[in-house]
Amino acid sequence: MIETGGVLETIEDDRGAVTIGWLQRKVLYARFEGELSVELGVAHLTRMRELLGSVSALRYFSDASKLSAYDLLARSDFVRFILVHKHRFVQYVTLTWGDSQSASSTAFASAIGEPIEILTDRQLFEQKLFRVAPHGPKKLQDNVRVRTFREVLGDSDRQRL
Repeated sequence: MIETGGVLETIEDDRGAVTIGWLQRKVLYARFEGELSVELGVAHLTRMRELLGSVSALRYFSDASKLSAYDLLARSDFVRFILVHKHRFVQYVTLTWGDSQSASSTAFASAIGEPIEILTDRQLFEQKLFRVAPHGPKKLQDNVRVRTFREVLGDSDRQRL
């Protein structure tokens, strides 16, 4: 089944990286590091669309604590993607950077609405994640497949950029 297997995958460009994959049945995980460029954002959404496939319900955990910057277009595309597929998200928990929620993370949560939960405490984030994905810690340490954003994008997605 697509919603359970395989290794996590890291998609990267010269400024940032996104690691994404299933930690357990219907528990999707993503980790953002560095800068999220338009190209990396499109590659991430392309891969996320493939992973979601025909899954009707999932829990999504997003670690953005190491995200240093993002392109506004990449963020807008992500919000639109989530809104289109919102009915599938039983739970959406994100770990943001900093000690408190920023104005941008509050605006993000407002745009998406329920069931998003924005956290700034890594320990609480991991408790929630590993409660629904008990094998998550091992899976996060396993080998990760690394690809460039160009390898992920097809010709039609590249032309969009």
